[in-house]
Amino acid sequence: MYELSSCPFFFFALTAPGCDKTLSFITVMASFPLPVSLLWYLAVFLRVTAQDLTPLEVKWSDLTYGPDGPWPAVEVTLGYDQTIALYPGREFQTFLLTSDYCNNNTTCPATAARLYNKERGQVGATGGASGIQWQPGPDFMSGLEVAGALAQSWIDYMDVGGVTVPNVSLALLNGSYASYPDGTWYPLSVGCLGIGAPGTVNQSFSTDGPLINASLVPGWLYEQNQLPSNSFAMHIGSANPVMPGSLYFGGYDQNRIVGDILTEEDDYTKAISLSDISIRVVDGSSPWDFTSKDGLLAANNDSISAAGIKISVDGCSPYLTLPQSTCDAIADHLPVKFNKKLGLYIWQQDDTKYSQIVSSASALDFTFLAGSNTKHVTISVPFRHLNLTLTQPLVDTDQQYFPCYTGSTNGYTLGRAFLQDAFVGANWDAKKWWLAQAPGPNIPTAAVITLNGNDTDIAASTNDWKESWSGSVRIFLLFFVAIQLSHFYHS
Repeated sequence: MYELSSCPFFFFALTAPGCDKTLSFITVMASFPLPVSLLWYLAVFLRVTAQDLTPLEVKWSDLTYGPDGPWPAVEVTLGYDQTIALYPGREFQTFLLTSDYCNNNTTCPATAARLYNKERGQVGATGGASGIQWQPGPDFMSGLEVAGALAQSWIDYMDVGGVTVPNVSLALLNGSYASYPDGTWYPLSVGCLGIGAPGTVNQSFSTDGPLINASLVPGWLYEQNQLPSNSFAMHIGSANPVMPGSLYFGGYDQNRIVGDILTEEDDYTKAISLSDISIRVVDGSSPWDFTSKDGLLAANNDSISAAGIKISVDGCSPYLTLPQSTCDAIADHLPVKFNKKLGLYIWQQDDTKYSQIVSSASALDFTFLAGSNTKHVTISVPFRHLNLTLTQPLVDTDQQYFPCYTGSTNGYTLGRAFLQDAFVGANWDAKKWWLAQAPGPNIPTAAVITLNGNDTDIAASTNDWKESWSGSVRIFLLFFVAIQLSHFYHS
């Protein structure tokens, strides 16, 4: 390797972000007695190669997971052929549940997504041989507390979308649990995939010897000239109705963006301004005596100003973690009952309003204030996506619930319940991230757009959000009636 200023040069991979790779190559090669024609050819070849880089699509699991969803998840392969399902959305390290995790649990939902076995890691200078001293806390979600033992820093090879990344930064969970408001700890079910971090290619960790550089997936791929940018873009989709997820590194699916786009700075888990929450009937008859009801965010809470609250977006967290006054204000218009033990709201399925609401073309609207304080962006989450299922070990028998959560002390958070209907992406080196409305079940074929390293803007599709749900509500209503009749005849 030769080095010219801050631009490292590799013969076959010009990968340093933030520098003119072709210029670096020409400058270095100009010091060698090579024909001008060869220098010109190599310069053109490298520039074409850089322009031809394409985004990397991450594979989604065919199954869904979790005792409070179910939720879609992506699949990666670690070490020696260990394919594991993970929720995408963690900055920096990927958090994994290990094969030791279920040893002391009689009911362990984590086995469904599969567990990481350290003994099957590719440990030549990785994994246990690395000796990383730092132990991260177990609390890898911002909207639900995780208690218990510290995680163990680790590195291993990871295959993502058919591309192998060496020495990926990992955090292994052996004795950590989800902690709910009554103090009960429940076993976790799925870990969380690291999707990069602002301006970061790797994490450097102290050992008894030299520093260990642990790779972040999009940063390493960009540095190795395998991606057009250090970036990610995702829409997690949903289990009901079936909406396939979308996760790209180095680009985005334009058809996953509908309407206005909120542009923010730095990291995507940074708190942003939520100015209001409202109930809105999008089409058809209303299950309520109104067609819209706003002011729910600050209802009955004088401490919430007209500016709203600061809230984070987090793909690792499951719920809509909000002030209890806000959850109660929404719940006043729903046939739900508060479960104090879990900090969640249980749908009362024997109430006729339940079927009317969850089968209607109505939504919970989240209105955000842009950094300019002059523009508002609203993202709608249909009530159909807010009719989720609690299973063991959280409850003894399955229960439908409304995912407004009141029990976290980590801050207000919009988790996977929100991300069923939201697009989120970031260009880490440009230190920009975006939030926008995602479509309903009628999703066109992917229109993948490349993100370059200095891109600060993305473009929405011309698709209509209401049309993306067209027909789906009617199909769900017929399905819902069939289920209710089945329960009646078998009761």
